[in-house]
Amino acid sequence: MEVKKIKDTNEEYHASEAFSRSKLFRMIKNGQVCPQNYHYLEENPPDQTGALLFGRAFHKAVLEPESFDDEFVVAPICDRRTKEGKLTWEKFLLEAEAKDVLTAEEHERIMGMVESVHRHPIARKLIRGEIETSYYWTDEITGIQCRCRPDVRRMIGGAPYIIDLKSTQDASTEHFSKDAIEFGYDLQTAMYKKGVDTFYGSEHRFIFIPVEKTPPYAVNVVLVDDLFIKRGYSLFRELLGELKYCMETGDWYGYSGPK
Repeated sequence: MEVKKIKDTNEEYHASEAFSRSKLFRMIKNGQVCPQNYHYLEENPPDQTGALLFGRAFHKAVLEPESFDDEFVVAPICDRRTKEGKLTWEKFLLEAEAKDVLTAEEHERIMGMVESVHRHPIARKLIRGEIETSYYWTDEITGIQCRCRPDVRRMIGGAPYIIDLKSTQDASTEHFSKDAIEFGYDLQTAMYKKGVDTFYGSEHRFIFIPVEKTPPYAVNVVLVDDLFIKRGYSLFRELLGELKYCMETGDWYGYSGPK
């Protein structure tokens, strides 16, 4: 299996038709395989949620702070019910152009999270390395195109690691472990390792850095174990198999299974 490593933009990556973890995870709804959910979301793309925007801004502020202002802008605090406030807001919108807008409160929290990551003796070292690089491949069993874009890849003591930042409400190990299953982070781990391990021809260890979104912005460092990776890879194979069936038959079934 050939894997291509490309230093593309975030926009170019998300414009690709290849399947990422977030796209493939749409095959799951309420913890159950439900291709009908994937098919619906493909035909009715959801708007970007505030949580996704916040997460993107946090990643950018930590990993690529030099270009943060190219993508994000902070809204002024003004009373848009007044004439002066309306003028201030209209001027802001003209100057903001196509940038994503953060509130002053969101920006303050993001900066607090960034500072907390840099204060953490382990986390601040882990975020240095190869940043936001994409990997593309064609699955050797189903022929489905796949992609992944790790936050960081780096060497530690001669061993290769993949590092992934997460903004969260609760970064404690127990709570984050539950979130990891609910939000498909095991699938993400498997896909990232599949692409990166194959490209480099070596096994990478995987570390999550969950950071809380409220003061004091506590940081945790979670090393993924083999059982978590195996669970994710099993899910990866199951979802690709179901996806191939649905694409070939047109049977985008719901909770009750195939026709």
